[in-house]
Amino acid sequence: MHRLFATAFLLAAGVVFAVFAFNSGYGYDALEYLVIGRSLVDGYHLYDFIPSKSFGLYGLVAGLLKTGLPLGHFSLSVVVAGLFCANVVAAGMVARAVFGRRAAWISGGLIALCSVFMEMNYLEPESLVAITGLLAFLAVLRGLEDQGAGPWLLAGAWVGIGTWFKSVALFYLAGIVVFLVLPPRTQHMRRAILLLTGFLLAVTLPAAWFASQGRLADHLQWTYLFPLLRRRADLSLLWKLYTKLLWFLVLLAGTVLLVVRRRRILAEPAVKLALCMGCVSLLALFKQQASHYVFPAAVLLSLVVARAVDANLPDRLGERVPALAGLAAAAAVLLGASAWLYRPGAFKLFTGVRDFSGEQAVAHFIQERVRPEQRALFVKNSMLFYWISHRYPNLPILTLDVQETWWLRNQPDRLIRALADPALALVEFDSAAPGYQDHAFMSDPRDRQLMSQFRSDLERHFVLADTNSSPYVFWQRQHTKP
Repeated sequence: MHRLFATAFLLAAGVVFAVFAFNSGYGYDALEYLVIGRSLVDGYHLYDFIPSKSFGLYGLVAGLLKTGLPLGHFSLSVVVAGLFCANVVAAGMVARAVFGRRAAWISGGLIALCSVFMEMNYLEPESLVAITGLLAFLAVLRGLEDQGAGPWLLAGAWVGIGTWFKSVALFYLAGIVVFLVLPPRTQHMRRAILLLTGFLLAVTLPAAWFASQGRLADHLQWTYLFPLLRRRADLSLLWKLYTKLLWFLVLLAGTVLLVVRRRRILAEPAVKLALCMGCVSLLALFKQQASHYVFPAAVLLSLVVARAVDANLPDRLGERVPALAGLAAAAAVLLGASAWLYRPGAFKLFTGVRDFSGEQAVAHFIQERVRPEQRALFVKNSMLFYWISHRYPNLPILTLDVQETWWLRNQPDRLIRALADPALALVEFDSAAPGYQDHAFMSDPRDRQLMSQFRSDLERHFVLADTNSSPYVFWQRQHTKP
């Protein structure tokens, strides 16, 4: 009966989340995964275009496309809802295996809520990273009871696999190491070596493959070096983060009080491990404060919350129905307040069906002016245009975000040379409102000089296209017939 009820609840939640994902649109990050993933199907190689994440998600998108799945708004929302269900089930199963059935319901419910508030309604690598973190968590707990090397090697391997999707999985590795050096430090050096060995095996295999393709430098640059060392910290989303996740922060504060009240809970290895992995994962927020950066930590911290809440619930819930009802009402108010403070219109995303027909008109306009063998260069909403028109740029950059602007500063002549390329048939650029994704771009005099020359050469080689696609400004190569 419990399993039947859980399945029905999960299916209902999955349908609601699919509607939420559909009405949310593709999302900025997801469009990059879709464009680069499709480029792999079209004969390009990974790193022909500069990626913002590790290779795994692009390969997953390419695999889905090769099955014939179109990955339009509807099918992508189904994929996202599937990942949502996978995270809820994974968190629930891990909580049940470690803490029991009631903790499983609490943890699964928390992950469902976190998915709504932490941008899992888009295709994001954090949903896959979180699953590898949960598997590594289980492997470490088994390693504490098993004298063999297998669980520790497996734990390291799961973290390494997590980096295939996003380098933030490295924080899981650091969290496990912190756990090992805390008392009691039983065989901590041996276990740490085994953990690191498993991790290195998992990250060396893809590195060796890219080395065989002559792309090891690109792999290391865009998977590890740039996101961890060269991507500058951005605090622009800090206020949005703390309003949107107000409910989660209050919940964590309450959990701390519960744990202090029952200190024996904190002494449990599973609780200590989840705290270490979760809290260390929050260090990713020093780089960027988009709410999806919290999700890998939230999956582990939800286990701590579930254990603390479960330990403070009466054995018979019927004994405190009024108190529990009041707690549920307070939680609902807090959740609503968080959503309203962040975006009052967010509730509409759960109702109705959004109309995306406007995208077809823009796609048709671009495809009429850019043949498949030709190239296009877009600046504002660039990813959306590349995706819906199925066209590619003649540069390895798909946006002007931080990794692309870093690349341009190292070889600025490439952008100017791209304009002279006869294969480039169409450019989207509005000097009055260019819509650079890197908000710090143009702060350097060299950036301003580059874009001034870009505008000058654009006017020399191109003319304004006749378009009704306002507010977008398209430029068509001179002497090119539509």
